[in-house]
Amino acid sequence: MRNVIFIAAMLAVLPFTSIDAHAQYASWCAYYTGKGTNCGFHSYDQCRAAVSGVGGTCSPNPSAAVGRRPRY
Repeated sequence: MRNVIFIAAMLAVLPFTSIDAHAQYASWCAYYTGKGTNCGFHSYDQCRAAVSGVGGTCSPNPSAAVGRRPRY
């Protein structure tokens, strides 16, 4: 019974925590050869790993926040 009360109390307090759960803007796009685009990469290395073996290129996301340069 104590566990149930403890869990209920934790769940009640959870919305008041200051955890920043949203991701930063995705700064890289993968342009797959003949298969489309994915602009959900946060680093150049992630993008390169996604196109590795299937073909494609990586470029900075044109929709990313203006004035912020992606890290290489």
